[in-house]
Amino acid sequence: MTDNHKHSDKCDSGDEPAAAAMAPALLIASGWKDDLHAYRDLIGELTDRGWRTAIVALPQESEALQTRRHHLSLLEASADELFGRTGPHAPGAGLRCLLGFSYGGYMGVLLSRTRKLDAIVLRSPAMYGDSGWDVPKDELDEQNIATLREEDLGPAANMALAAASEFSGDVVLFEAELDKVVPHQTHINYHRAFSSRHPCQWEVLRGADHALENPAHRAEFFRKAGAWLTQLQDRAKGHAEFGSSRRSFNAGANIA
Repeated sequence: MTDNHKHSDKCDSGDEPAAAAMAPALLIASGWKDDLHAYRDLIGELTDRGWRTAIVALPQESEALQTRRHHLSLLEASADELFGRTGPHAPGAGLRCLLGFSYGGYMGVLLSRTRKLDAIVLRSPAMYGDSGWDVPKDELDEQNIATLREEDLGPAANMALAAASEFSGDVVLFEAELDKVVPHQTHINYHRAFSSRHPCQWEVLRGADHALENPAHRAEFFRKAGAWLTQLQDRAKGHAEFGSSRRSFNAGANIA
C-alpha cells in the first residue's frame, strides 16, 4: 500500500473539490528502503502553503513484485490519485510536481513519460539498464549497474535519459559531492539529457554522501528543495502561462 500524506482541506473557495484541484501537488518517490520520516518537515512546510502531497515508499513492504514495471504502475496510480487526471498530456490547473531520490528519482523520470508533470526535483537519481525490466530489483546485477553509472550515455542508450530529453518542465538536480552510489557521470548524463530541451538547474551538496547522513546536509537539501518548489508556486500564481515557458532558476545562487 502507498504511504500517502494528503492535505487538501485548505481552500479559499466555497467549492472545496474545485479549490483542491487548483492547489499545487507534490508526489514524493522515495529512495530504496528510504526513511520516510525524513520528509515530514518538507511536507509540513508545503502543506502550510496549501500544497497537497503524497509519498510512495519503494519498495512496498507487503508487495510480492519488486520489479520496475510494478513500481512504475504504483507511481502511476499514486499520481492519478493525487493529481486527479490520467495521461501524459492531461490538462489540469494545479501545479504537478515530483520529488525523487535515487531509485525513486529514476522511476520518477520514467513516470514523466506517462503522466503530466510540471516540475521535477531529483536528488542523486539512480540509473539502470533497460534490460531486466521484469526482474526484481534486488536480483539485478550490481556490478553491471555500477559500470553503467560510470559510462557516458545519451538518450538513445537508456530509456530514463530518453524520458529526460523529452521532458519540457522545470527540473532541479541535486548531486551529493561524495556520492559513491550514484557517481558524477550519472549526474552529467541526466543533466545533459534534460538540458537538450531546456536549462536544467544543477546543485552540488558539498561534502555530502549519497544518504545525506550528516543532518546538516539533509537539512540543506530539504531547505533548498522547499524554496525551489515555493518559488515555482509563486511564479505559477503570477503567471497563467506557467508550463508554456520556462525561466531559469539557479538553486545555488538564489537560495540563501
